Amino acid sequence: MEIMKELDEIGKKDPEAAKRKYREYEAKGLMGGVPRVMLGKSRSLNNGLFLFDDKGSPKAMFYVDKNNQAKLDFYDDNGKVMASFPEKK
Repeated sequence: MEIMKELDEIGKKDPEAAKRKYREYEAKGLMGGVPRVMLGKSRSLNNGLFLFDDKGSPKAMFYVDKNNQAKLDFYDDNGKVMASFPEKK
């Protein structure tokens, strides 16, 4: 949040300087990369907390599906559900 506030302030005065600063933070690994956390609604209309690995692959999802059922799913490295609560029938 502090970095975004800093970039916003710089961008108000000098948009090009803000881009350079962003790239500097990106090179240090402080910005950019893939999203690791999402809180909201998925394309399949699930609302919840979605966690991803450093490659952007899903690892865990805690959500309420479109049928109002709460679920918790864990994924292996291939994107397959390896554990689920409640267990899938």
